[in-house]
Amino acid sequence: MKKTLILAAAMTVLFLAPNQRLFSQTKDDAGNAYNNARTLAATDKSGALKGMIEVVSMCEKVGAEADDIKKMASAVIPDWQYQIANDLLKEKKYDEAIAAFDQTILYADKYGDSEKKEKSLNQMPKLYFFKGQDLLKAEKLDEALASFDKAIGYDADYTKAYYSKGVAFKKKNDYENMQKAMDKAFELGTKSNDTATAAKARDAMGSTFLSRANKAFSTKGYAQAIELANSSLSYTPNNSPAFLILAVSYNSTSKFDLAIDAAKKGLAVETKPEKQADFYFETGKAYEGKKDNANACANYKKVTVGPKKAAADYQIVTVLKCK
Repeated sequence: MKKTLILAAAMTVLFLAPNQRLFSQTKDDAGNAYNNARTLAATDKSGALKGMIEVVSMCEKVGAEADDIKKMASAVIPDWQYQIANDLLKEKKYDEAIAAFDQTILYADKYGDSEKKEKSLNQMPKLYFFKGQDLLKAEKLDEALASFDKAIGYDADYTKAYYSKGVAFKKKNDYENMQKAMDKAFELGTKSNDTATAAKARDAMGSTFLSRANKAFSTKGYAQAIELANSSLSYTPNNSPAFLILAVSYNSTSKFDLAIDAAKKGLAVETKPEKQADFYFETGKAYEGKKDNANACANYKKVTVGPKKAAADYQIVTVLKCK
């Protein structure tokens, strides 16, 4: 009976030893795994990264004697993850790239790579901006705005993100928020010497107010047209069409002195003769309203071209009987 028990114990040791050796890890095992991961990196960066993370785990099980391999592996992980994220950015796979850069930041914190963390954080506002631009083109306006806000969350001075927010709000006919975003884009663009974006923001507001002024004017909403035209001029001061809306609207509401003033300012910036004729006509009309026939005739006579010429001639010959 004793011999049987001894034999059984011996057989147990014999069969357990190879399995125990199978699950035990040595520094050599970690070194081989490290080398394999380095080789794999040339063709499969993601697979190599998983392998290198496993190397760190193996080294921790081995203990202090594998610290040198653990240090080398730990240094590689944030760098490889950054490369993977950057490749996704180049492929314009923005959602995947965002997730990959987020993972880079986590690895950078875990393995002490402040450079890769900073570089990843610098990429995030651009990623959300690019994503927002794609969403804007697809008319997914609320999603685009959320993405631009994410970009601004990473970079509070992101001029182009504010400009694109303004574009999105314009598409939503949300003119109040459009103005806030465009004003911020103009402010930041001027401050950072991004003159191109600042100019685009300014011109966008000028043209938007002008378009709205025209719409109000077309329905004889003269008070609103005057307000919107003046707002347009606050952004684009040399805006000849805005001055014409003012001149016509003031004449239509019997504010003749204001009409004359608007027409003079329009003439100061308008260079095309046929457009200048419109201002001379409105000036003549304003003086006529003021019962100043001499000045009315003088201005009507300057309308020598354009669609208002026939009307000016009628005033000269039939109504005022100008000399």
